[in-house]
Amino acid sequence: GRVIAFEPDPDLFSAAVENVRRNGKTGTVQLHNCALGAQPAELYLQRGQVNSGDNRLRRSDPGTARSIAVRVLRLDDVVGSEKVDWIKVDVQGWECDVFEGMEQTLVRNLETLQVCFEFWPHGIRQAGRDPREVVAILRRSGYSIYRRESSTQLTDAELESYSRSAGRLTFLNLLAYRAAP
Repeated sequence: GRVIAFEPDPDLFSAAVENVRRNGKTGTVQLHNCALGAQPAELYLQRGQVNSGDNRLRRSDPGTARSIAVRVLRLDDVVGSEKVDWIKVDVQGWECDVFEGMEQTLVRNLETLQVCFEFWPHGIRQAGRDPREVVAILRRSGYSIYRRESSTQLTDAELESYSRSAGRLTFLNLLAYRAAP
């Protein structure tokens, strides 16, 4: 297999490059120093003060010392017609944009692709989107949504209820794939 990974933070990207080199995986891991989104662009990465896993994109420069401009690509443009089996997305609320930039990949690989993602309503709202959009994009492409640890599909009503009641730090790990006919 082959891994294609995206990391917009230059420091974390450098660490990933070194990790791949040390583990002798330069031929099987392709790294991109950019974020993924709906359209090619330049956005701003607000680096977390304590936790680098909490870096977040911004549409405009927040004007802080921990903010840097980053390149954004669409996954569809990077993978082209390549077969994709597994996608893991953890982008602190920017899932709508990422999924919009991979709609062709989603449709083309519907029979075998599984998408694991973090569903964080508070973060999605901070990114200027509605949590219902995340699920709508995937369902439009033919995917059903499941809790990662369950084989029971989540309904719109369950996701809506969760979105309303979820706290600022509460998220679900979800899995999207085509339900068996």
